[in-house]
Amino acid sequence: MQFRVRPARLWDRAFLTSLLVAVGAIWLMWPLFRDHLSASPLPAATTRLTVSLLVGFVVAWLFTRPLRRLGDAVELTPDGLTLPRALTGGAPVVTRLADLRRLELQGVNNRLRLLLGTARGRQVIAAERFESPDDFLDFVRALLQVGGGPTTTERMQLLISVERALSAPSPARPWVTGTLIALCLGMGVAGQLSGSGDFASLVFGGNQPVLVREGEYFRLVTANYLHGGALHLVMNMLSLWNVGQALERMLGRWALLAIYLASGITGALASDWFESARWSVGASTSLFGLVGALAVTHAMHRHDTPAHLLPTGDFWRNTLFFNGMLVLMAPNIDHLGHLGGALGGAGMALALGVRPFDGARARRATVRLVAVLFCVVHFAGLTTALLRPREQRAADFQRWAELELAERAKSTNRP
Repeated sequence: MQFRVRPARLWDRAFLTSLLVAVGAIWLMWPLFRDHLSASPLPAATTRLTVSLLVGFVVAWLFTRPLRRLGDAVELTPDGLTLPRALTGGAPVVTRLADLRRLELQGVNNRLRLLLGTARGRQVIAAERFESPDDFLDFVRALLQVGGGPTTTERMQLLISVERALSAPSPARPWVTGTLIALCLGMGVAGQLSGSGDFASLVFGGNQPVLVREGEYFRLVTANYLHGGALHLVMNMLSLWNVGQALERMLGRWALLAIYLASGITGALASDWFESARWSVGASTSLFGLVGALAVTHAMHRHDTPAHLLPTGDFWRNTLFFNGMLVLMAPNIDHLGHLGGALGGAGMALALGVRPFDGARARRATVRLVAVLFCVVHFAGLTTALLRPREQRAADFQRWAELELAERAKSTNRP
């Protein structure tokens, strides 16, 4: 039997991941070959970003080209399963059905994938790659009829889960997540246009403990929308899109908004716990809040929520691995801010009592009220930052420079 699969779209997850890795690698290696390039009329940072994006796009396009093959199909025989190049990205993979040890339905937000585990490894088959949901259901039925591995009860449960997932209504578009990304992009541009050079994020609204203690409380909000460069912004926005849309579809728009806005403030407060001359920016405090809320939701409701609607094990492993690498490779990361954001998001999820796909009106009204209150706080903070005159920003920079000199003198005098 053959089950035709569609070629991958250009802007699928594999392409975007490849693009991000390629752009990051070229950006980091730029100093090695920039001297060999001819002079450019563009600023150095713009040239670096443009070349990284162009070369990264070509690399990602070539790397994911096998995924966009036309006319490929999954072949199922009584003895084995052959996955085509359009699914594997390389050579076709043959799996003996007698070697099957695990069949599991995974995915988030009805974006299903079937995991096939053997002693040699595992293969993942995404439902969206089939020509229609019915084709995927027919494939699962045929596989369960001829395949080994799971017991009869486990097969029936898997088939019921697939049918339930495919019959579920399509999730709403994650417009709150998109709006938050647009805000971060807009504030990043406004901060760069403030005319403060490398310290634009600081004077425009970066979180600086001493300045916050001296009354500039708007920094607890604005720091969450500013970033320390294009690469920092792109990485955070990709993470926000990945986690934000999952949580928005699972818990609802108002719950996502309340958790995101609250954890941004708790992360900033945790960052300011120790007074120093440092300053911090970035949406990662809120991102950690979303991950904390997702972890709490997963832990408390994993037994009464269909497995295909919960984050996969790969999601948690990738999240832990990525943040572990950041700890090792980036010494300037604000770990206290991340911890404060994660605890704030988890605490907000517990306080609001959010549940996946919950339709209780009373709980939704409470969540909406909390979200509106935090929206007012964030709006006030952003408005204050935007309306501040240039003289005040210059005074902030002078104040920070004094704090930096004092901090260096103190560290120099230490035995």
